[in-house]
Amino acid sequence: MNTNTTAESGPDYGCLYSQPNPYWYYMLIDQSGDITIYMNSPTGNDIDFVAWGPFSSPTAPCTAQLTNNCSSCPNNTSDPNFYPSGNTIDCSYDPAYEETIHISNAVSGQYYLLCITNYSNSAGDITFNQTDFGQPGAGSTNCAIVYCNLTDLTATPGACDPLTNSYSVSGQVTFTGAPTTGTLVVTDIQSGISQTFTAPFTSPASYTLNGLLSDGASHTITATFSDAPTCSMTITYNAPVPCNQCFSNAGADFSVCGLTATLAAIESVGDMNTHWLALTGATYVDINSPTTNVTVAAAGTYTFTWEITNSNGISCTDAVNVTFNPIPTSSFTTNSPQCEGNTITATYTGTGASTYNWNFGTGANPATAVTQGPHNITYAPGNYTINLTVVSAQACTSAVSTQNVLVNPNPVSTFTAVSPVCAGDPSQIAIGFTHSANYTYNWTVTPAGTPTTISGPGPHSITWASAGVATITLQVTNTSTGCISSTTTQQVQILSAGTTNCCIVPSPNAGVDATNICGFNYNLNATQPAPGNSALWTMVSGPGSASFSNNAAFNSTVTVTAAGTYVFQWAEISGACDSSDQVQISFIQRPVANIPLDRLQICGNSTNLSAVQSVTGSMGLWAVVPPMNATFAPNNTSPNVTATAASGFGTYFFVWTEGTSMTCATRDTIRVEFLQTPTAYAGVDTISCGYSVNLNADGAYPGYWTSSLANVIYQPAASRYDARAIIPPYTTSQFVVTFTWHAFNGTCQGTDAVTITFKKPPHTEAGPNQSICGLTTQLNADTLGSGIVWATWTSSVPGVNITYTGTTPDVPKNPTVDASAVGSFYQNSQRPVYFYWIAQNGQGCEARDSVLVTFFEIPDAFAGADDSICGKNYDLVGNYSLANATGTWTILQKPFTTSSADFQPPTHADGEVTVSDYGIYQFIWRESNAGNTQCLDRDTIQIYFMQVPHPDAGMDFSVCGKYAELNATATTGNGYWTAPTNSWFNATDWHLGDTTFCASCYTDANVVYYYPSENDTVTIYWMEFNGICYGYDSVNVFYGSIQQAIDLVDPADSLNCGRSFDRLNAQNPAYGHGYWYDAVANTNFYPNTNLSHPDSAYISSSSYGMHYFYWVTVNGNCRDTSDMVPVNFIR
Repeated sequence: MNTNTTAESGPDYGCLYSQPNPYWYYMLIDQSGDITIYMNSPTGNDIDFVAWGPFSSPTAPCTAQLTNNCSSCPNNTSDPNFYPSGNTIDCSYDPAYEETIHISNAVSGQYYLLCITNYSNSAGDITFNQTDFGQPGAGSTNCAIVYCNLTDLTATPGACDPLTNSYSVSGQVTFTGAPTTGTLVVTDIQSGISQTFTAPFTSPASYTLNGLLSDGASHTITATFSDAPTCSMTITYNAPVPCNQCFSNAGADFSVCGLTATLAAIESVGDMNTHWLALTGATYVDINSPTTNVTVAAAGTYTFTWEITNSNGISCTDAVNVTFNPIPTSSFTTNSPQCEGNTITATYTGTGASTYNWNFGTGANPATAVTQGPHNITYAPGNYTINLTVVSAQACTSAVSTQNVLVNPNPVSTFTAVSPVCAGDPSQIAIGFTHSANYTYNWTVTPAGTPTTISGPGPHSITWASAGVATITLQVTNTSTGCISSTTTQQVQILSAGTTNCCIVPSPNAGVDATNICGFNYNLNATQPAPGNSALWTMVSGPGSASFSNNAAFNSTVTVTAAGTYVFQWAEISGACDSSDQVQISFIQRPVANIPLDRLQICGNSTNLSAVQSVTGSMGLWAVVPPMNATFAPNNTSPNVTATAASGFGTYFFVWTEGTSMTCATRDTIRVEFLQTPTAYAGVDTISCGYSVNLNADGAYPGYWTSSLANVIYQPAASRYDARAIIPPYTTSQFVVTFTWHAFNGTCQGTDAVTITFKKPPHTEAGPNQSICGLTTQLNADTLGSGIVWATWTSSVPGVNITYTGTTPDVPKNPTVDASAVGSFYQNSQRPVYFYWIAQNGQGCEARDSVLVTFFEIPDAFAGADDSICGKNYDLVGNYSLANATGTWTILQKPFTTSSADFQPPTHADGEVTVSDYGIYQFIWRESNAGNTQCLDRDTIQIYFMQVPHPDAGMDFSVCGKYAELNATATTGNGYWTAPTNSWFNATDWHLGDTTFCASCYTDANVVYYYPSENDTVTIYWMEFNGICYGYDSVNVFYGSIQQAIDLVDPADSLNCGRSFDRLNAQNPAYGHGYWYDAVANTNFYPNTNLSHPDSAYISSSSYGMHYFYWVTVNGNCRDTSDMVPVNFIR
């Protein structure tokens, strides 16, 4: 057991108030039931424990689940008990060398964790035993469990082999606590290729997986033990990119609005069997078309896969992600109809909108809005149209939602009342609008005349009896629309009776004359009529007609139908008197500038621009928005001009202004993009050996390649200016192909061609791959029919010596290679090296092939030096010479034909061997390279196993006095005693009181040993030696002395009334112990017989009379008895 250590923090240790020197164990339950485990320390150590469970894993509970629910957990030493508490199933802090664990209702397949502490802090052992094993209701544990831990897993991919487009990956698996049975499997998940190792396992284990497809993707390696499935590890690595590629291009990812999209895969020349893969929820118009339309069932992101087969018969795919965004809805509601003066409220009720584009129609206030609303809009009476378009966060635009709204006019309440009138004369009152059956009238007259009230449309006649001013009001309601007019007020001057004409001549003013009014609308501004008077606007003259917004309003707006000079009259009426004034207004037509096109894209730096003149005789002007400059031909005032960009290529905005005066003009704008026509450059004509060429056009502009030959493959795509072009095989010695580069700048295109002369390369075969032991091998390229005139070899590892001694030095097809000069050559006891066979033919074309040679290091086995050992166990001291090795021990020679040797484990160089018989053995240690077990070495070791003496010194005993006779059982006849003093006597010739010791008698197995001190325990050893091996045994002898037994009872106390006597007393011995006894049976001593002065001696009810007590001392084998103590018990 450990000493001087402390348990880690984290677990709740329950009743263990200290946790010194912990040992951790776990148990896996096999059969469910109760389990009782007895633990014992044969070395007498004070041990304590705490146990937790059940758990589904031996490691997951550490340390958060090692808990309990007790704040002061008790100490349990028996069952039934306090526990379980939380996850704690039992706990004991008992100061003893033995403990018992009780697990009630243990569940099969569950784990329990056990922590044992060494409170004694001294070295020692612990034994375990399930005491209820096999009993009814008892469970059992799985004794075959292992705790395996994978600590590291590496993966190093090799280079891509161009001939097979494959590669190898190598690495190591490092582990501890591996199971002793089953397999270790290392697997590349993506390819399914694996390597299997069988037990026994040696860490680290090196693996190599061959024939994996080079795909440039992320790969996953897993390592798993079959007999410890939870002991596994996973890592990822990147495979080399393909060296014999197939390219499929499904286009770039994109988004659309709605449920239909147009795909945009790119087909290269030579692609065959091109098609989109079927996808649930998607419907193609033409599944074989790279640009087909596809419709999906619901919005979302879909992955479409484009599959092609190239001219080499290789199939590959590419995927494009298309996001189908839902189209928002633009529905809305209004509170139409409304009366004049009220607002129309528009409220959005659609879904998915992020931005809003409201158009409330001409004359609306506001006319537009860009927020969700609700919006309140003011209109003049009439019918109007509201339009709404919304755009989602994904920039999807809705359909236009349209609603018609109605604003009903308020009825007119104008009327006339004759004023002035004389008292007693009637004032005639007449409405100034057409009566409707839907109208109701509300008249007021203050002061009242005759009649006192009026109603209905009239006309009405009212007289007043006295002079003054009367006020008349009218408000009209349209009962069909619910609309109410404003209140019109008229005042009537009532003159005294007999006033001449009963009127006052008015003085109207029509306002100031105006000229050059741009457009056909004008706001008139006359003086208001005097109280009680009325006035009207009329057109006197003009080239067209005119209408007034309100011909009775002094500030009415007049609208004419044609340009020219108009005369308008403002006439004011005062009873029988009237007067008028005129104003002259000149209107000119407002032009509407118009460029029929909004946008142009031009190849070059000039273009024709055209505007449409809207007003005969108007003037126009072309201009360009700064900072750009341009020239115009023939001039910038003509509607049709040629514009030439003066600020280089780019985007220009041209403005056409049309006007009839400086203050009466409008503008229109056109955007023109002047694009430079690309000057394409396809590169320099060249010669290429083989079937491919790296094209190199000027990539300033995007474009694509075409060729004079069909079925050309472009990698990665024909749209790359630096594409690699691969042509179909040809049989002639050379072949000419023209490649054309088409460069684009917008709609502007330029082309250029390049001529490539392909020359057939030589045929190269570097030979089959090799796996060899050591540092040398011979390569063997195949040159038959290859056309090679010159060749050479190179390697992927610098420093490897390649030597050719044949007769064709220009074509050294079978050289010898030697890697011995390369420092630190081996990596993990092996080294893969690619050798490249580079050859040229008569046309000067070069080709190459590679061969993989894996060199495996040859081990130098070391079994250790010859040795001898006492006993049948030997710790082997061999070691591995390689970093990645495997090995095994076997017997070469043994002392008997039936002799055997057990190596634990047989694959460890420094393991342990146990033999069946004593004698001389020879063992062979065979070490192999784990990567290639044919690469091996052997070493032999000789071990002499000698018998160890096992003497018996006898059982421990005690003597009374200073002399003890020892009797050992010898095994070899060559033994001796050792003791604290050299005081020996011949066992057959000695007498008590002898003082002459026998100095040589210590070699006798039967001897008497004298020890001068009494009351002491002496350990005496019997040693034996057979020339090499020692053995011994010990006996413990207690040398005791007689302790005088003295009673201290007063003789006067020899008479006692009753059955209980409490006056016994004696002297305690200095060594050993004492006890009382009564010569008469059935007497009990309380509390026990060992006390020199017991509380009482209690006789039986039938033994009254004389009793005889004695005090006896015991010291080892020495005893003494006191004088008799008589006591007479009287009833």
